[in-house]
Amino acid sequence: MKRIARRDFLKTSSAIAAFTVLKPHIVFGSTNNSAINVGFIGCGNRGTSVISSMSKYTNINIFALADLFEDQLSKASKTLNAFNSKKRFSDIQKKNIHQGADAYLKLLENKEIDAVLISTPAYAHPEILESAVAAGKHVYCEKPAATDIDGCKRILKVSETVNEKLSVVMGFQIRYATPFVEMVKRIQRGVSVKLSVYNSIIFLRRSR
Repeated sequence: MKRIARRDFLKTSSAIAAFTVLKPHIVFGSTNNSAINVGFIGCGNRGTSVISSMSKYTNINIFALADLFEDQLSKASKTLNAFNSKKRFSDIQKKNIHQGADAYLKLLENKEIDAVLISTPAYAHPEILESAVAAGKHVYCEKPAATDIDGCKRILKVSETVNEKLSVVMGFQIRYATPFVEMVKRIQRGVSVKLSVYNSIIFLRRSR
């Protein structure tokens, strides 16, 4: 069996899972391969890694950025413009780069954005997710859902408002990614895989 680095395996499978679980006929509005215009909220290292993988393995155009800090935006925009360029998309326009406490609200006002990646610190997830769903955006929100009970209740309340026209996903979907499903099958068959025992056991427990 061909072995791949654990880091590459995790990055690839999470990227594929993230926008695979967004129902294509809903997100695209049709069955063609039109690119999804994605807004990126929370431009730190984790989020930048995820959206970079999404760009590499799925058909997205990184369209807008929002963050509290200018240095995060500057660093992320350089990286993500390079990914857009490889796919012959334009650089992220300055008017679509928003900085400050209300930056995510400005991003969500953009009618050209189809979906958003929320990768802010977890305490901000409930408020931003509420706004994203209210704006009619498809959403992939990183885990954890929130940092306290009230936040989790807000997330659950938001879920009750999601209609069949929207696809909203939290970052717990990776166990359903094709590479992970295949990994479990191989482990159960006794085939050796290059992953730590700890991660494999945790995944197997969650899959039962």
